[in-house]
Amino acid sequence: MAEKNLVLIGGGHSHILLLKKMGMKPIKGLNITLVTPDPELVYTGMLPAAILGAYSFDQIKIDLIKLSKFAKCRIVFSYVNKINLDRKEIHLGERTPLEFDMLSIDIGINYQLTNISGSEKFSIAVKPFDNFIHKWNKFVLNLKASVNIPKLSIIGA
Repeated sequence: MAEKNLVLIGGGHSHILLLKKMGMKPIKGLNITLVTPDPELVYTGMLPAAILGAYSFDQIKIDLIKLSKFAKCRIVFSYVNKINLDRKEIHLGERTPLEFDMLSIDIGINYQLTNISGSEKFSIAVKPFDNFIHKWNKFVLNLKASVNIPKLSIIGA
């Protein structure tokens, strides 16, 4: 049986679960490559617990390097510039294109707040997570130092 190349773009929840399963029960002849810009991922399912203080933000991060080693998966730190489906290639800037037999994309949601009036002043976007963590911690410190109780709305799910 010829070897097959599976490329996973993004470290989303589905890819995390797949890598865990492949580490526990590898498929012979399947080469896996994970393409992600970051070495770790915030597990968003645990974000409410971190906001409540039950876990630190570091405790809800998944180490993609460690997980990739467990799954015997190659990891490439890059953004994808282009996907050529006809040639089955993924272009990553200055790098040689990655060839694939199978491709999975799990990059999460991306949104624009700039077109919402007041969003920069009055909101804390959850992504990017490092920015959220910084702004949330600042919000909590200001809250503890204030006698006024602000109104808080959570939008989205």
